[in-house]
Amino acid sequence: MFRLLSSHYKKGLSTRVQDSQGLLPVKKIDFFSLFWTAWTSSFTQDHILQAFKSCGVWPMNPDPVLKKFPPPTPQVPIDPEFVQLKRVTSWKDLQKLFNQVVPNKSSKEAKCLASSLHFLSVQFELVSAENRGLRVSLSGKKKHKVKEAAKINKLALQAVAAEKRGVEKERRKKEKEEKVQKLAQKKRERAEAKLAQPPPKKRKQVSESRSNRPLKKQAVKQSGGHASGVGGVGTNSEPKPDPPPKASRSGRNISLPSKFR
Repeated sequence: MFRLLSSHYKKGLSTRVQDSQGLLPVKKIDFFSLFWTAWTSSFTQDHILQAFKSCGVWPMNPDPVLKKFPPPTPQVPIDPEFVQLKRVTSWKDLQKLFNQVVPNKSSKEAKCLASSLHFLSVQFELVSAENRGLRVSLSGKKKHKVKEAAKINKLALQAVAAEKRGVEKERRKKEKEEKVQKLAQKKRERAEAKLAQPPPKKRKQVSESRSNRPLKKQAVKQSGGHASGVGGVGTNSEPKPDPPPKASRSGRNISLPSKFR
């Protein structure tokens, strides 16, 4: 009944779409009209009685329902030796089983069955051997692929390690160069500072002149005279420094630099 209702509803829906040539959409408001048309055309008195009869509801008759189930096939008695054989693949075992099961071996059907069994047995052996060979080949190929992958990974790791070593070496080289440059800069600054300082003799004279300036000023203030006179007296009263020795204690001649001569 419901299958008939579904077919009538689909038929009414397709008719509606064809009449409108697909220009009008099917909305919710159209559902009840289509459903009611399918319902009235499906659930009629004749259809309901036919459905009850086919189901055996009225008149009560279980035969229509039981006919839909096929009768069970009779079980053939099985030889105990055949039950013990779980799976037979070789032609020798198949021939033995064939002789036990088939009573009339000279018939055309028996010969055809024996030939088919022999062919299938041979094909099974060939396919099994081929599968074994393919499995061995695939396993070897898989191992080779694994080795190749391991080798590639090893080379990649070595390349990464070499790159890291190169970067580290370059960094150390750069740090060393910077260190050398800093040392050279410090040496250059020391040399410039040393050149900027006056010689020891001149430094001594400059320090003495600086130390004598307050004395000169004080003498000028006390005497009320000119600074030149006091300065002259001061310079005349100072003893001249002894000349540097020309020979060392060991007796070697000392050659002074040109700037100290």
